[in-house]
Amino acid sequence: MIAGSTGPDGRPWHDVPVSREWFVRIHNDEITSALVVIDALHRLCGLPWPNAIDLTRRVHWGRSADVPAPGSQAEAENLAVSLQRCGLRTTVWCR
Repeated sequence: MIAGSTGPDGRPWHDVPVSREWFVRIHNDEITSALVVIDALHRLCGLPWPNAIDLTRRVHWGRSADVPAPGSQAEAENLAVSLQRCGLRTTVWCR
């Protein structure tokens, strides 16, 4: 066995569960109105109105902003697709 090829519990690294945080990155596209973005963030991401407004400002002025996605990669991808159906540009990433 190669040195360092096992996790702390002695299992091979590929068998060690990895906890990941998934995010949906919303990109500014200069086409979608701020009101559409605010509404989508409120309805689809469950953000309170003030948070949705604040995040929309970050998308506009910072070119993108991240929304934590609940759960798995599949759930993050589903959220990204839902936001895309509202006209937003999104990508999914994990940390």
